[in-house]
Amino acid sequence: MAFSPVVWLAIGVVVMACEILMPGFIIFWFGAGGVLTAIFIFIRVIPADGAEWQWIFFFLSSFAMLGFWQ
Repeated sequence: MAFSPVVWLAIGVVVMACEILMPGFIIFWFGAGGVLTAIFIFIRVIPADGAEWQWIFFFLSSFAMLGFWQ
């Protein structure tokens, strides 16, 4: 199921806010990945109807940011 950029943005902000409850600064990067996915869907780099591409980009960007932070 493909999400709109607004849904990805909301998911990203909520996940980043959850970092307050779960210390360790790890879950923050998944929220940042959600926000980045929303931006890339909005500027039409990722197709809005391509659920697979959205999820692939989300996980790759989240793990890449997590890896660079560590």
